[in-house]
Amino acid sequence: MQIRAAVVGIVGGVMALALATPALAASSSGNLLAAAGVTFGAPRVEHLKMVEPDTTAPSPAFAAALEGAFAPRQNEDKHTIGGGLRTGGYSYGIGGMLRFWMGDFIFFDISLAHHGAYYAVNHTIFSGSVMYNIKKWDDFDEVILRLYAGGGIDIVHWSIDRSLYPASFTYDSTSLGGHGVAGVEVLLKQLRQLGFGAEAGFYSRNHDANVNFDLHGWGGFGSGIYAIWYFK
Repeated sequence: MQIRAAVVGIVGGVMALALATPALAASSSGNLLAAAGVTFGAPRVEHLKMVEPDTTAPSPAFAAALEGAFAPRQNEDKHTIGGGLRTGGYSYGIGGMLRFWMGDFIFFDISLAHHGAYYAVNHTIFSGSVMYNIKKWDDFDEVILRLYAGGGIDIVHWSIDRSLYPASFTYDSTSLGGHGVAGVEVLLKQLRQLGFGAEAGFYSRNHDANVNFDLHGWGGFGSGIYAIWYFK
């Protein structure tokens, strides 16, 4: 009887342990996850939002062209700022010029020139231009060529002084005009700081000089040459 009671006790204990093990495992796992800060909840549903296309953004081709126009200069071509002398253009005068490159394609020209002519006629002209480098040729052994075109404004102070003549009079005026030109710049490969160039284009006329006094050589079609030294 004692043996039978012992066997029954052992079997009952084993069964109780088997029933309690899953509950203990679940409780322990839950405690561990809770201690780690991990919780379970209902699944979350994300709502997708339709994105409307931006019709105001520039086209990829235009954006690429704009970025390329203001791209940094190439390593072998570091011209940025230059100064020089020029003659011709609006008239037969001579003056100074400054050139500022903004990238491989866009540059600005600023010039101030003076011209004195017959009958004590003279004028001073200030010009500002925006130019675009159309093409560059670097295949020659000695020189680099740049073809460019652009336009800008001209501020002209024109005067005539005939006070020493029998029918003496003096006259002066200031006018605002514009111009459009095309040109070629030549750079020496052995001395890249030095450049030469020629331009031709159309310049607006000064009404007083060309109409009231019937003087020629101011405005209209004109051409000129220049020499420039790039110091940066």
